[in-house]
Amino acid sequence: MKKKFVLYGLLLVVVVAAGCRSQRIRPAELVDKTPVYISDFVPFKKGIFVRDAIRQECKLGEKLSTFINNYGRKYHLNMVKGGKRDKSARLLKVAISNVQGFGGGAWSGAKVVMIEGELLKNGEVIATFRGRRSTGGGAFAAFKGTCSLLGRTVKALGSDVALWLQNPVMGAHIGE
Repeated sequence: MKKKFVLYGLLLVVVVAAGCRSQRIRPAELVDKTPVYISDFVPFKKGIFVRDAIRQECKLGEKLSTFINNYGRKYHLNMVKGGKRDKSARLLKVAISNVQGFGGGAWSGAKVVMIEGELLKNGEVIATFRGRRSTGGGAFAAFKGTCSLLGRTVKALGSDVALWLQNPVMGAHIGE
C-alpha cells in the first residue's frame, strides 16, 4: 500500500513537471542574444473602450513595457528599451487590446488585461502572440485599488511575454 502511494506520488510529480515544461526559463546559452527593442510605452489598441480614469491614472502602458524589459533581462534576453534602435535588433510591438476593470478595487469584480504582440526582424513579422491575465484581488484585496489590481495583471503579462521571447512562435497564446 505504501509503495503504491509513493509510486503514484512520483508519477504525479513527473506529470506536473512535464506539463509545466513550456513555462521554464531557458538557460542563457540557449537564448538568442540578438537585441530585442521595445518602446518605452505600450499603447492601447485603437478603437477599444477603456475608461479615462484607467488610461490616465493606472499607467498600464509604461508598466507593461518596464515589466517586459525587466523580465526579459532576468530571462537572459538582450533587451533594449526606448532610445535609438539598431537595424539588426528585433522589434517587439505590443498593444493592450482590452481592459476590464471598474473602479472600486476588488469590490467591483475581477480585473482583466488582454494584449497582442508581434516580433519583427528586418521589417518582417516572425512571431505573434495574444495574451490574457485576470485577477480577483487575492489576499487583502479589499485594501487594493483598481490600478493596483490591473498592475498585478500587467506584471504577470510582462513575464509571459519575456518567456515567449525565449522561443517566439506564430499564433502563440500566453497567460491564462
